[in-house]
Amino acid sequence: MEKLRAQLVEKNVTNLRRLGRKFRIMDDDRSGSLSLEEFTKGIRDMGIDMSFEEINAVMKTLDKDGSGSLNIDEFLEAARPPMSEYRKNLIEAVFKKADKSGDGFITPVDLKGVFNVSWNPAFKSGKKTEEQLFEEFLNTFEPDQATRDGKVTLAEFMSYYASIGQAFPEDADFEEMMKSYWGV
Repeated sequence: MEKLRAQLVEKNVTNLRRLGRKFRIMDDDRSGSLSLEEFTKGIRDMGIDMSFEEINAVMKTLDKDGSGSLNIDEFLEAARPPMSEYRKNLIEAVFKKADKSGDGFITPVDLKGVFNVSWNPAFKSGKKTEEQLFEEFLNTFEPDQATRDGKVTLAEFMSYYASIGQAFPEDADFEEMMKSYWGV
């Protein structure tokens, strides 16, 4: 995995827009996921020097849902640089604050009093309830509808903010964003 990350950095293929484009190019059958064959061909087309065994091992590591293919989120994880301990600790602190019940999951019930939707136009107009907006918000942490259970785990929370964090190269900027949304 580290070899793939290093070569993606070397080839300047690390920003989300470029990676999304690469994913779509690699997705020959337009299924929205990459088979091992598509992933292997794409890696080789990018000129990344990896054996089939290495590519297969990376594929198995990235295939979190065990589907035998990579969805866009799993694919993007390959290029995501590791987070600093500082960010991990901050994200964990925010998660603990949001998990008011302390059961290891964030649910719509947990968000009451922690996440404010009063500014949302759909809430203001009465089109959506606070709970509906909480559910929509939590769905962003569980993008795969097939595995979505309405309970966000620390791992899902961490993964989401690892992706979002790429837009904030400096820890101070990332911290400011987290504070503004979560009041930590």
